Amino acid sequence: MAVDDGTWIGFRRSTPLLLGVTGAYAALAAMTKPNTAPALVAVAVPAVVVAGMAMDRPTATSDEPPRLRRAALWWGAIVTIALLWEAAAYLGEHTVGQYQYPTLSVLAEPALQNPVVRFGAWLLWLWAGWRLVRR
Repeated sequence: MAVDDGTWIGFRRSTPLLLGVTGAYAALAAMTKPNTAPALVAVAVPAVVVAGMAMDRPTATSDEPPRLRRAALWWGAIVTIALLWEAAAYLGEHTVGQYQYPTLSVLAEPALQNPVVRFGAWLLWLWAGWRLVRR
């Protein structure tokens, strides 16, 4: 006798619905024009949801080996430096010019003009945020 636990080879029953909603959201968000209020809202909504999910997670005890902790510290330092560089480039584009010290968004803007690439980038961004809070 088989018991149906509601999973389909690694998928929950809500997975198709979640994928559909994510795809629809990515399609709507991809239609917004860059640097506009609707684009800002389209980015802010999932960012706030993911941040809330991340803060709701229980804290785990740190039983990792010292080598893993050192690696995490190094990667944290690299990400912090990259974020500081991005912030400085963003603030500097108002005084120096956006093409002398471009932000990542300025560098990615030519590729994101294609609607299919823009939709794919939204899907990738939403998936990455989901994976970050689900681990």
